[in-house]
Amino acid sequence: MASKRFIIALMCIIPALAFAQQEKASSPSLPWQIGGGIGLYYEDYTGFQFTLTPEVNYAFTDKWGIGGALGVTTLTADGYTAYQFTLSPYARYTPLRMGKFALFIDMGFTMGALNDYFITSVGVKPGITVDITDHFTLMARCGFLGYSYTAGVNAFGLSVDSSNLAIGGYVRF
Repeated sequence: MASKRFIIALMCIIPALAFAQQEKASSPSLPWQIGGGIGLYYEDYTGFQFTLTPEVNYAFTDKWGIGGALGVTTLTADGYTAYQFTLSPYARYTPLRMGKFALFIDMGFTMGALNDYFITSVGVKPGITVDITDHFTLMARCGFLGYSYTAGVNAFGLSVDSSNLAIGGYVRF
């Protein structure tokens, strides 16, 4: 009976000691970021695409934050022009920081319109940031893993190409 109590006590104490050793996540000194990205893409078949995505995000800790982007895209091919408008809220997880560099993953969804068609997507987008100064950060995001629906077409998978490359920056305050 005493050995059972001892084992139960150890089972309670060991996890408590492990959690006590964990480093508490600190809050960033400049949690707000305002900026966005620009995307350019050209292909003979689909034509020219220009995307502008202003965004704002707030970092709760060094690893977690939330944000959102408004997207405006112009697609031009064979004399026809289409316009796409999107709203994309996301949660950002930053698993790795090395000096001025950080890798992040944006997890979220997008909803919007492409001319008269409804579009939506749910997935993750990886990226990297480089702190140029205490108040300015460059950002690059490339790739998408998830589900998308555009004009009656369902798609699921991984896409890593220049059509979903965005380069931009943030001002932190």
